[in-house]
Amino acid sequence: QAGLDYMYESFDFVTDDGKSMKMKEALQTITDKRFYTHTIKGEKPKPNKFEISVPYKCFHTGKDHGSLKGLELIQQVDAWVEYGTIEPDCGDAIKKVVQNPQFCDLTNEYFVLLGTTSAMGPFLLLKELGANIIALDLDRPAIWEKILSTVKDSCATVTFPIKEPYKGQQGADLYKIAGCNLMNDVPYICTWLKEAVPRTCSGKAVTVGGYAYLDGELHVRVNLACDAIMNSVVQSYGARNVRLATLATPTDVYLVTEEAHEACNKNLRAAPLWQKALAPFLQPFQLLVPNALPPLSAEDGTTLYHVNGLVSNQGPNYALAKRLQQWRAVIARSQGVTVSMNIAPATATASVVSNKSFALAYQGMHLFKPTEIFYQEVSNAVMGALMIHDIMNPMSPAAPGFKLKTPMLLLI
Repeated sequence: QAGLDYMYESFDFVTDDGKSMKMKEALQTITDKRFYTHTIKGEKPKPNKFEISVPYKCFHTGKDHGSLKGLELIQQVDAWVEYGTIEPDCGDAIKKVVQNPQFCDLTNEYFVLLGTTSAMGPFLLLKELGANIIALDLDRPAIWEKILSTVKDSCATVTFPIKEPYKGQQGADLYKIAGCNLMNDVPYICTWLKEAVPRTCSGKAVTVGGYAYLDGELHVRVNLACDAIMNSVVQSYGARNVRLATLATPTDVYLVTEEAHEACNKNLRAAPLWQKALAPFLQPFQLLVPNALPPLSAEDGTTLYHVNGLVSNQGPNYALAKRLQQWRAVIARSQGVTVSMNIAPATATASVVSNKSFALAYQGMHLFKPTEIFYQEVSNAVMGALMIHDIMNPMSPAAPGFKLKTPMLLLI
Protein backbone atom coordinates (compact mmCIF):
# COMPACT_ATOMS: atom_id res chain seq x y z
CA GLN A 1 0.00 0.00 0.00
CA ALA A 2 2.88 2.34 0.79
CA GLY A 3 4.25 1.80 -2.71
CA LEU A 4 0.92 2.64 -4.34
CA ASP A 5 0.45 5.68 -2.12
CA TYR A 6 3.89 6.95 -3.09
CA MET A 7 3.11 6.65 -6.79
CA TYR A 8 -0.21 8.48 -6.52
CA GLU A 9 1.45 11.24 -4.49
CA SER A 10 4.42 11.52 -6.88
CA PHE A 11 2.98 11.31 -10.40
CA ASP A 12 1.48 14.43 -11.93
CA PHE A 13 -1.75 14.68 -13.87
CA VAL A 14 -1.93 17.56 -16.36
CA THR A 15 -5.36 18.88 -17.35
CA ASP A 16 -6.31 20.05 -20.82
CA ASP A 17 -5.60 23.65 -19.87
CA GLY A 18 -2.11 22.82 -18.64
CA LYS A 19 -2.81 22.78 -14.91
CA SER A 20 -0.70 20.20 -13.06
CA MET A 21 -1.65 18.37 -9.89
CA LYS A 22 -0.74 15.10 -8.23
CA MET A 23 -2.60 12.03 -9.42
CA LYS A 24 -4.21 11.57 -6.02
CA GLU A 25 -5.64 15.09 -6.10
CA ALA A 26 -6.84 14.75 -9.69
CA LEU A 27 -8.83 11.64 -8.88
CA GLN A 28 -10.41 13.34 -5.86
CA THR A 29 -11.28 16.69 -7.45
CA ILE A 30 -11.94 16.14 -11.16
CA THR A 31 -15.43 14.71 -11.51
CA ASP A 32 -16.58 16.38 -14.73
CA LYS A 33 -18.64 14.35 -17.16
CA ARG A 34 -16.78 14.06 -20.45
CA PHE A 35 -18.23 10.89 -21.97
CA TYR A 36 -21.62 9.53 -23.02
CA THR A 37 -22.52 5.89 -23.52
CA HIS A 38 -23.48 3.77 -26.51
CA THR A 39 -24.08 0.04 -26.82
CA ILE A 40 -23.96 -2.23 -29.87
CA LYS A 41 -25.22 -5.80 -29.91
CA GLY A 42 -23.76 -8.50 -32.12
CA GLU A 43 -25.83 -9.61 -35.07
CA LYS A 44 -25.17 -13.36 -34.87
CA PRO A 45 -27.52 -15.70 -32.97
CA LYS A 46 -26.31 -17.43 -29.83
CA PRO A 47 -24.87 -20.85 -30.73
CA ASN A 48 -26.14 -24.06 -29.16
CA LYS A 49 -22.77 -24.54 -27.48
CA PHE A 50 -19.83 -22.32 -26.62
CA GLU A 51 -16.34 -23.81 -26.35
CA ILE A 52 -12.76 -22.67 -26.01
CA SER A 53 -10.66 -22.89 -29.16
CA VAL A 54 -6.84 -22.54 -29.25
CA PRO A 55 -5.25 -21.86 -32.67
CA TYR A 56 -1.98 -23.66 -32.02
CA LYS A 57 1.03 -23.25 -34.28
CA CYS A 58 4.41 -24.31 -32.87
CA PHE A 59 6.81 -21.35 -32.86
CA HIS A 60 9.91 -23.54 -33.18
CA THR A 61 8.86 -26.14 -35.76
CA GLY A 62 6.31 -24.04 -37.61
CA LYS A 63 3.86 -26.94 -37.52
CA ASP A 64 0.27 -25.74 -37.59
CA HIS A 65 -1.91 -27.94 -35.35
CA GLY A 66 -5.04 -26.06 -36.36
CA SER A 67 -7.73 -24.82 -34.00
CA LEU A 68 -7.77 -27.18 -31.03
CA LYS A 69 -11.02 -27.85 -29.18
CA GLY A 70 -12.38 -30.46 -26.82
CA LEU A 71 -10.37 -33.68 -26.60
CA GLU A 72 -7.65 -32.40 -28.95
CA LEU A 73 -7.09 -29.38 -26.74
CA ILE A 74 -7.02 -31.51 -23.60
CA GLN A 75 -4.41 -33.77 -25.20
CA GLN A 76 -2.25 -30.77 -26.12
CA VAL A 77 -2.55 -29.39 -22.59
CA ASP A 78 -1.47 -32.77 -21.22
CA ALA A 79 1.50 -32.72 -23.61
CA TRP A 80 2.54 -29.27 -22.36
CA VAL A 81 2.30 -30.49 -18.76
CA GLU A 82 4.29 -33.65 -19.47
CA TYR A 83 7.06 -31.67 -21.20
CA GLY A 84 7.08 -29.11 -18.38
CA THR A 85 5.98 -26.11 -20.44
CA ILE A 86 3.14 -25.47 -17.99
CA GLU A 87 2.63 -26.70 -14.44
CA PRO A 88 0.02 -29.36 -13.60
CA ASP A 89 -2.36 -26.97 -11.83
CA CYS A 90 -2.30 -24.69 -14.87
CA GLY A 91 -3.18 -27.64 -17.08
CA ASP A 92 -5.97 -28.67 -14.71
CA ALA A 93 -7.48 -25.17 -14.83
CA ILE A 94 -7.52 -25.05 -18.63
CA LYS A 95 -9.02 -28.54 -18.83
CA LYS A 96 -11.69 -27.64 -16.29
CA VAL A 97 -12.86 -24.84 -18.59
CA VAL A 98 -12.83 -27.17 -21.60
CA GLN A 99 -14.77 -29.85 -19.71
CA ASN A 100 -17.41 -27.46 -18.33
CA PRO A 101 -19.28 -25.80 -21.21
CA GLN A 102 -21.20 -23.61 -18.75
CA PHE A 103 -17.89 -21.85 -17.99
CA CYS A 104 -17.66 -20.86 -21.65
CA ASP A 105 -21.12 -19.32 -21.95
CA LEU A 106 -20.38 -15.69 -21.10
CA THR A 107 -23.68 -14.22 -22.26
CA ASN A 108 -24.47 -13.28 -18.66
CA GLU A 109 -20.95 -12.19 -17.76
CA TYR A 110 -19.63 -8.61 -17.84
CA PHE A 111 -16.13 -7.34 -18.54
CA VAL A 112 -14.40 -3.96 -18.61
CA LEU A 113 -11.37 -4.15 -20.90
CA LEU A 114 -8.75 -1.43 -20.47
CA GLY A 115 -6.79 -1.53 -23.70
CA THR A 116 -9.38 -3.62 -25.52
CA THR A 117 -7.29 -4.35 -28.62
CA SER A 118 -4.05 -4.96 -26.70
CA ALA A 119 -1.95 -7.76 -28.18
CA MET A 120 -2.22 -9.88 -25.02
CA GLY A 121 -5.82 -9.06 -24.12
CA PRO A 122 -8.78 -11.50 -24.22
CA PHE A 123 -11.12 -9.38 -26.38
CA LEU A 124 -11.39 -11.81 -29.30
CA LEU A 125 -11.98 -14.80 -27.04
CA LEU A 126 -14.60 -13.00 -24.97
CA LYS A 127 -16.58 -11.84 -27.98
CA GLU A 128 -16.56 -15.40 -29.39
CA LEU A 129 -18.07 -16.57 -26.09
CA GLY A 130 -20.84 -13.97 -26.19
CA ALA A 131 -19.61 -11.72 -23.38
CA ASN A 132 -20.92 -8.28 -22.47
CA ILE A 133 -17.89 -6.02 -22.90
CA ILE A 134 -17.35 -2.46 -21.74
CA ALA A 135 -14.54 -1.45 -24.08
CA LEU A 136 -12.01 1.30 -23.47
CA ASP A 137 -9.37 2.00 -26.08
CA LEU A 138 -7.72 4.92 -27.85
CA ASP A 139 -9.96 7.41 -29.61
CA ARG A 140 -8.78 6.48 -33.09
CA PRO A 141 -11.40 5.67 -35.76
CA ALA A 142 -9.48 2.66 -37.10
CA ILE A 143 -9.46 1.04 -33.67
CA TRP A 144 -13.18 1.48 -33.19
CA GLU A 145 -14.00 0.28 -36.67
CA LYS A 146 -12.13 -2.90 -35.77
CA ILE A 147 -13.81 -3.31 -32.36
CA LEU A 148 -17.35 -2.61 -33.51
CA SER A 149 -17.21 -4.63 -36.72
CA THR A 150 -15.73 -7.55 -34.78
CA VAL A 151 -18.50 -7.47 -32.19
CA LYS A 152 -21.21 -7.15 -34.84
CA ASP A 153 -19.94 -10.43 -36.30
CA SER A 154 -20.73 -12.26 -33.05
CA CYS A 155 -23.43 -12.61 -30.40
CA ALA A 156 -21.50 -10.44 -27.93
CA THR A 157 -22.38 -6.93 -26.76
CA VAL A 158 -20.08 -3.93 -26.51
CA THR A 159 -20.64 -0.76 -24.49
CA PHE A 160 -18.22 2.13 -24.98
CA PRO A 161 -17.66 5.83 -24.29
CA ILE A 162 -18.48 8.46 -26.91
CA LYS A 163 -17.63 12.16 -26.81
CA GLU A 164 -21.07 13.51 -27.69
CA PRO A 165 -24.62 12.27 -27.21
CA TYR A 166 -25.68 9.49 -29.53
CA LYS A 167 -28.02 10.80 -32.23
CA GLY A 168 -27.99 7.91 -34.67
CA GLN A 169 -24.36 8.23 -35.80
CA GLN A 170 -23.20 5.22 -37.82
CA GLY A 171 -19.99 4.08 -39.50
CA ALA A 172 -17.25 6.71 -39.73
CA ASP A 173 -19.36 9.27 -37.84
CA LEU A 174 -19.54 6.89 -34.87
CA TYR A 175 -15.93 5.75 -35.03
CA LYS A 176 -14.61 9.32 -34.79
CA ILE A 177 -16.45 10.07 -31.53
CA ALA A 178 -15.72 6.74 -29.82
CA GLY A 179 -12.97 5.96 -27.35
CA CYS A 180 -10.74 7.71 -24.85
CA ASN A 181 -7.14 8.06 -23.73
CA LEU A 182 -6.46 5.99 -20.63
CA MET A 183 -3.73 8.36 -19.42
CA ASN A 184 -5.08 11.78 -20.38
CA ASP A 185 -8.69 11.01 -19.49
CA VAL A 186 -8.26 8.87 -16.37
CA PRO A 187 -10.44 10.90 -13.93
CA TYR A 188 -13.13 11.32 -16.59
CA ILE A 189 -13.09 7.58 -17.29
CA CYS A 190 -13.55 6.89 -13.58
CA THR A 191 -16.56 9.22 -13.56
CA TRP A 192 -18.02 7.56 -16.66
CA LEU A 193 -17.61 4.05 -15.28
CA LYS A 194 -19.33 5.00 -12.03
CA GLU A 195 -22.47 5.34 -14.16
CA ALA A 196 -21.78 2.90 -16.99
CA VAL A 197 -20.95 -0.15 -14.86
CA PRO A 198 -24.09 -0.17 -12.68
CA ARG A 199 -26.31 0.65 -15.66
CA THR A 200 -24.77 -2.03 -17.87
CA CYS A 201 -24.24 -4.78 -15.30
CA SER A 202 -27.42 -4.21 -13.27
CA GLY A 203 -25.88 -5.45 -10.03
CA LYS A 204 -24.16 -8.47 -11.56
CA ALA A 205 -20.44 -9.07 -11.05
CA VAL A 206 -18.00 -7.38 -13.43
CA THR A 207 -14.44 -8.34 -14.31
CA VAL A 208 -12.13 -5.38 -14.91
CA GLY A 209 -9.07 -6.32 -16.96
CA GLY A 210 -6.00 -4.15 -17.46
CA TYR A 211 -4.11 -5.04 -20.64
CA ALA A 212 -2.67 -1.76 -21.93
CA TYR A 213 0.98 -1.79 -22.97
CA LEU A 214 3.33 1.01 -24.02
CA ASP A 215 7.10 1.12 -24.33
CA GLY A 216 9.47 2.65 -21.80
CA GLU A 217 8.29 5.06 -19.13
CA LEU A 218 4.88 5.28 -20.81
CA HIS A 219 4.25 1.75 -19.55
CA VAL A 220 4.46 2.93 -15.94
CA ARG A 221 2.13 5.84 -16.64
CA VAL A 222 -0.52 3.84 -18.46
CA ASN A 223 -0.44 1.14 -15.79
CA LEU A 224 -0.91 3.71 -13.04
CA ALA A 225 -3.89 5.05 -15.00
CA CYS A 226 -5.30 1.53 -15.32
CA ASP A 227 -4.75 0.96 -11.62
CA ALA A 228 -6.66 4.13 -10.79
CA ILE A 229 -9.57 3.05 -12.98
CA MET A 230 -9.65 -0.49 -11.59
CA ASN A 231 -9.54 0.73 -8.00
CA SER A 232 -12.27 3.28 -8.75
CA VAL A 233 -14.60 0.53 -9.95
CA VAL A 234 -13.84 -1.53 -6.83
CA GLN A 235 -14.65 1.45 -4.60
CA SER A 236 -17.80 2.56 -6.42
CA TYR A 237 -19.33 -0.81 -7.39
CA GLY A 238 -18.21 -2.81 -4.34
CA ALA A 239 -15.41 -5.32 -3.80
CA ARG A 240 -17.76 -8.30 -3.77
CA ASN A 241 -19.14 -7.30 -7.17
CA VAL A 242 -15.77 -6.79 -8.86
CA ARG A 243 -13.07 -9.11 -10.11
CA LEU A 244 -9.74 -7.79 -11.30
CA ALA A 245 -7.74 -9.40 -14.08
CA THR A 246 -4.32 -8.78 -15.55
CA LEU A 247 -1.32 -10.72 -16.80
CA ALA A 248 1.92 -11.20 -14.92
CA THR A 249 5.18 -11.40 -16.84
CA PRO A 250 7.53 -14.41 -16.84
CA THR A 251 10.45 -11.99 -16.41
CA ASP A 252 9.95 -11.17 -12.74
CA VAL A 253 10.55 -12.55 -9.25
CA TYR A 254 8.01 -15.02 -7.89
CA LEU A 255 7.43 -17.67 -5.30
CA VAL A 256 7.16 -21.13 -6.86
CA THR A 257 6.01 -24.52 -5.63
CA GLU A 258 8.46 -27.06 -4.30
CA GLU A 259 7.59 -29.24 -7.30
CA ALA A 260 8.53 -26.43 -9.70
CA HIS A 261 11.77 -25.88 -7.78
CA GLU A 262 12.66 -29.57 -8.06
CA ALA A 263 11.76 -29.62 -11.75
CA CYS A 264 14.12 -26.69 -12.25
CA ASN A 265 16.94 -28.63 -10.60
CA LYS A 266 16.11 -31.72 -12.65
CA ASN A 267 16.22 -29.79 -15.91
CA LEU A 268 19.52 -28.21 -14.88
CA ARG A 269 21.06 -31.61 -14.23
CA ALA A 270 19.76 -32.89 -17.56
CA ALA A 271 21.03 -29.89 -19.54
CA PRO A 272 23.06 -30.68 -22.69
CA LEU A 273 26.83 -30.87 -22.31
CA TRP A 274 27.37 -27.74 -24.42
CA GLN A 275 25.27 -25.71 -21.98
CA LYS A 276 27.17 -27.07 -19.00
CA ALA A 277 30.50 -26.34 -20.73
CA LEU A 278 29.56 -22.75 -21.57
CA ALA A 279 27.98 -21.95 -18.21
CA PRO A 280 31.20 -21.17 -16.23
CA PHE A 281 32.30 -18.68 -18.90
CA LEU A 282 28.91 -16.96 -19.29
CA GLN A 283 27.71 -16.81 -15.69
CA PRO A 284 29.99 -13.84 -14.80
CA PHE A 285 27.91 -11.95 -17.41
CA GLN A 286 24.64 -13.15 -15.79
CA LEU A 287 24.02 -15.67 -18.57
CA LEU A 288 23.12 -19.34 -18.04
CA VAL A 289 22.67 -18.64 -14.33
CA PRO A 290 20.79 -21.42 -12.48
CA ASN A 291 17.30 -20.32 -11.47
CA ALA A 292 16.82 -22.92 -8.74
CA LEU A 293 17.70 -20.56 -5.92
CA PRO A 294 18.25 -21.58 -2.27
CA PRO A 295 14.95 -21.86 -0.38
CA LEU A 296 13.74 -19.16 1.99
CA SER A 297 12.47 -19.68 5.53
CA ALA A 298 9.41 -17.70 6.63
CA GLU A 299 8.92 -16.46 10.19
CA ASP A 300 6.53 -19.32 10.91
CA GLY A 301 9.08 -21.86 9.69
CA THR A 302 7.47 -22.43 6.32
CA THR A 303 9.92 -23.15 3.52
CA LEU A 304 9.38 -20.99 0.46
CA TYR A 305 10.90 -21.39 -2.99
CA HIS A 306 11.41 -18.59 -5.44
CA VAL A 307 12.69 -17.78 -8.91
CA ASN A 308 14.37 -14.61 -10.19
CA GLY A 309 13.42 -14.10 -13.81
CA LEU A 310 14.14 -10.38 -14.07
CA VAL A 311 15.64 -9.41 -17.43
CA SER A 312 17.71 -6.22 -17.25
CA ASN A 313 17.18 -5.51 -20.96
CA GLN A 314 13.53 -4.76 -20.23
CA GLY A 315 14.59 -1.89 -18.00
CA PRO A 316 13.35 -0.50 -14.67
CA ASN A 317 10.16 1.01 -16.08
CA TYR A 318 8.81 -2.36 -17.10
CA ALA A 319 9.71 -3.86 -13.73
CA LEU A 320 8.02 -1.00 -11.86
CA ALA A 321 4.86 -1.25 -13.95
CA LYS A 322 4.57 -4.98 -13.24
CA ARG A 323 5.31 -4.40 -9.54
CA LEU A 324 2.44 -1.90 -9.45
CA GLN A 325 0.13 -4.61 -10.77
CA GLN A 326 1.31 -7.07 -8.11
CA TRP A 327 0.73 -4.53 -5.33
CA ARG A 328 -2.84 -3.90 -6.49
CA ALA A 329 -3.53 -7.63 -6.85
CA VAL A 330 -2.47 -8.38 -3.28
CA ILE A 331 -4.30 -5.40 -1.77
CA ALA A 332 -7.51 -5.95 -3.74
CA ARG A 333 -7.68 -9.62 -2.79
CA SER A 334 -7.28 -8.67 0.88
CA GLN A 335 -10.33 -6.42 0.41
CA GLY A 336 -12.48 -9.30 -0.83
CA VAL A 337 -11.92 -8.92 -4.58
CA THR A 338 -11.42 -11.97 -6.77
CA VAL A 339 -8.09 -11.41 -8.56
CA SER A 340 -6.96 -13.27 -11.66
CA MET A 341 -3.26 -12.65 -12.25
CA ASN A 342 -1.63 -15.53 -14.06
CA ILE A 343 1.90 -15.54 -15.43
CA ALA A 344 1.74 -15.32 -19.21
CA PRO A 345 4.17 -17.31 -21.35
CA ALA A 346 6.95 -15.74 -23.36
CA THR A 347 5.02 -14.59 -26.43
CA ALA A 348 6.11 -13.47 -29.88
CA THR A 349 4.12 -10.24 -29.97
CA ALA A 350 5.08 -7.46 -32.36
CA SER A 351 6.36 -5.27 -29.50
CA VAL A 352 8.62 -8.02 -28.17
CA VAL A 353 10.15 -9.23 -31.44
CA SER A 354 10.76 -5.64 -32.52
CA ASN A 355 13.64 -5.81 -30.03
CA LYS A 356 16.39 -7.57 -32.00
CA SER A 357 17.99 -9.18 -28.95
CA PHE A 358 14.66 -10.67 -27.84
CA ALA A 359 13.81 -11.81 -31.37
CA LEU A 360 17.16 -13.60 -31.61
CA ALA A 361 16.79 -15.15 -28.17
CA TYR A 362 13.32 -16.45 -29.02
CA GLN A 363 14.75 -18.33 -32.02
CA GLY A 364 16.94 -20.40 -29.71
CA MET A 365 14.69 -20.66 -26.67
CA HIS A 366 13.56 -24.18 -27.54
CA LEU A 367 17.10 -25.38 -26.77
CA PHE A 368 16.42 -24.74 -23.09
CA LYS A 369 13.90 -27.35 -21.99
CA PRO A 370 11.03 -26.99 -21.16
CA THR A 371 10.62 -23.46 -22.54
CA GLU A 372 8.31 -22.92 -25.49
CA ILE A 373 7.61 -19.58 -27.15
CA PHE A 374 3.95 -19.06 -27.98
CA TYR A 375 2.46 -17.08 -30.80
CA GLN A 376 0.16 -14.28 -29.71
CA GLU A 377 -3.00 -16.14 -30.73
CA VAL A 378 -2.07 -19.12 -28.53
CA SER A 379 -1.32 -16.95 -25.51
CA ASN A 380 -4.57 -15.00 -25.95
CA ALA A 381 -6.65 -18.16 -25.88
CA VAL A 382 -4.76 -19.97 -23.12
CA MET A 383 -4.55 -16.97 -20.79
CA GLY A 384 -8.18 -16.16 -21.50
CA ALA A 385 -9.12 -19.69 -20.47
CA LEU A 386 -7.21 -19.30 -17.21
CA MET A 387 -8.95 -16.01 -16.50
CA ILE A 388 -12.34 -17.62 -17.15
CA HIS A 389 -11.44 -20.42 -14.76
CA ASP A 390 -10.47 -17.92 -12.07
CA ILE A 391 -13.76 -16.01 -12.23
CA MET A 392 -16.10 -18.96 -12.84
CA ASN A 393 -14.66 -21.50 -10.40
CA PRO A 394 -15.37 -20.45 -6.78
CA MET A 395 -12.63 -22.83 -5.61
CA SER A 396 -9.96 -21.07 -7.64
CA PRO A 397 -6.99 -19.58 -5.73
CA ALA A 398 -8.07 -16.26 -7.28
CA ALA A 399 -11.07 -16.22 -4.94
CA PRO A 400 -10.49 -14.30 -1.70
CA GLY A 401 -11.95 -17.19 0.30
CA PHE A 402 -9.15 -19.52 -0.84
CA LYS A 403 -6.59 -19.51 1.97
CA LEU A 404 -3.01 -18.74 0.97
CA LYS A 405 -0.03 -19.09 3.33
CA THR A 406 1.29 -15.80 2.00
CA PRO A 407 -0.42 -13.29 -0.34
CA MET A 408 2.38 -13.63 -2.89
CA LEU A 409 1.30 -17.22 -3.53
CA LEU A 410 -1.51 -15.68 -5.58
CA LEU A 411 1.12 -15.32 -8.30
CA ILE A 412 2.29 -18.94 -8.38
